[in-house]
Order: sequence, then C-alpha cells, then structure tokens
Amino acid sequence: MAIKVLVTANQKGGVGKTSTLVHLAFDFSERGKRVAVIDTDTQGNASFTLKQFTSGIRANEMWRDIEPARFLIMPESSISLIESDIQLANVEKLDLAELLQQFRRNLQQLANSGFDVCLIYTASTVNNALIVVLNLRCIQFRVLKRC
Repeated sequence: MAIKVLVTANQKGGVGKTSTLVHLAFDFSERGKRVAVIDTDTQGNASFTLKQFTSGIRANEMWRDIEPARFLIMPESSISLIESDIQLANVEKLDLAELLQQFRRNLQQLANSGFDVCLIYTASTVNNALIVVLNLRCIQFRVLKRC
C-alpha cells in the first residue's frame, strides 16, 4: 500500500507550519483518510495542538527499530500523532545513512498498518531529522505548490 507523505519545512519560524499541518490533518481526516502526524520539532507545537490524538509512539523512535506490532495497535482514530520529545536532540549524534534507512522502514510500517497519509512537521533549523525527511525517495510524494 502506498502512503502519501507531506513535509512542512521552512527555515524561518512563524510562517504557519503548525497551522498548515494541523489543518491538513483535519482535512484529510474529514475526507476519510487515516492520517499519521510525525512531529520532529523538539518544541512540540504540533504535538501540543494534536495531543488528544497521541499514538504512544514518540518521534525519536522513528529513527530506531520499532516493533511492527506497535504500529498495528495504534488508535483507530483517523488521526494518530507520533509526538515530539526531547530525545529528538540525540538524532544529531547518529549516522545519516542509518537514520534514513530506519525512517524509511518505519514509514513503510505505517503504510502497512493502514495509514493513507503521513504529515511530517519539521523544526525551523537544518538538522539530521530535516535532512532525512527531505530525502525520502522510496515513498510516493505529493508536492503542494503555492498558487
């Protein structure tokens, strides 16, 4: 099953990334899509806003082995949050190639678990998490262009 991945990324803060991501999550949900939201920003603004949809998986775990069964037991709600946590700061110490491979593997597990869309929220700084999510070539992408 293919999963659509959208990343909100901008190197400047205060440009509406959180609002855009949250509105997209609810829009896809209202269209009957199952949505995973991954908040890779240690500030956790998207996590704060979507706290009621927490899945029990933390964002830092997306760069490690996650037991596939954990994806299957995520809440059946139409939105599931993989929330930000302070351990995301440790991603900077890890090898980029390994990070990319593990993140791809875990995104595939999300797809296998029935998610239609994955929205990824990024920090306003260039870091390993941003580099990884912007280099996902094994997943089908949809690019939103500004009119």
